[in-house]
Amino acid sequence: MKTKPKEDTAFLDEVAKVFAKYPGLKHKYVIASLALPIEMGIDFERQIGVCRSEGDKVVIEFQDREKDDDLRMRHCDIQDIHGECQAWSDELPK
Repeated sequence: MKTKPKEDTAFLDEVAKVFAKYPGLKHKYVIASLALPIEMGIDFERQIGVCRSEGDKVVIEFQDREKDDDLRMRHCDIQDIHGECQAWSDELPK
């Protein structure tokens, strides 16, 4: 991360230590800020991000959780610390 909020420095330093302890996982997991979706008014209790790729971009659309019954057929891209999915990829191939 090139820039980080000063109030998060201690937390992110500890995360860096975990990645140093498990170097094989550093390209498998990331820490993602939810600051922008929260600033946009996304309610993660009611909405969920659904990811898709468009060329060289990853696009996340936020949808009401109850409107998408097929989410179980998708891959979870972002989980919170409790294992709850916050963003799903496009449907997995059948």
